[in-house]
Amino acid sequence: RSLKPKNGSIAIVCINGDLTIKRIKISGKKFLLASDNKEYENIKINNESDMFIWGIVTKVIHNVY
Repeated sequence: RSLKPKNGSIAIVCINGDLTIKRIKISGKKFLLASDNKEYENIKINNESDMFIWGIVTKVIHNVY
């Protein structure tokens, strides 16, 4: 929680009561939680979204594939 989210960061996010891990995409005032997996949709963030960033991913300790 001590790292500030920035464009391209991978974040652990609680959004509208659901937990997800997405890549942060910032373009001007637009904020998007992008999925690196094409089977999952991107999430557009707006003023009505109930979102809390739990943390920023800095390391992966095992193979993901």
